[in-house]
Amino acid sequence: MTEPLSEPEWMRAVDSVTFIGGATEYAVGARMRRSGAFLWITMTWESEITAFEPERLAVFEHVGGSLKGESRWELSPTESGCRVTLSSTGLAPGPLAWVPALAAAGGRIGLRSDLSRLKSVAEAASAE
Repeated sequence: MTEPLSEPEWMRAVDSVTFIGGATEYAVGARMRRSGAFLWITMTWESEITAFEPERLAVFEHVGGSLKGESRWELSPTESGCRVTLSSTGLAPGPLAWVPALAAAGGRIGLRSDLSRLKSVAEAASAE
């Protein structure tokens, strides 16, 4: 979560990340454009970071494109490692807005996969 351009390594729905407006890293006010897919829907969206604490919190307001709403990632230490919490608000993209239960199920499956990949990326980085 501290290297934005590596998001495609662990986030299934993200194929590419590009900072826009001169930003080069996560910071409050930084904007980025992402592209990817959720279930069968190809998406491009822009987000602005509204809160950021390195290695603890990243809040993105989705301000343009396929997604509208907010995503909030929080990390908190535990005795055995780390707890990751994701919360999202807003409508699902495209026709999925009409079937929120399908969007939620797809999101849960994707999140489990994302967290497994994030764990692998983090463990590989800590072994270096």
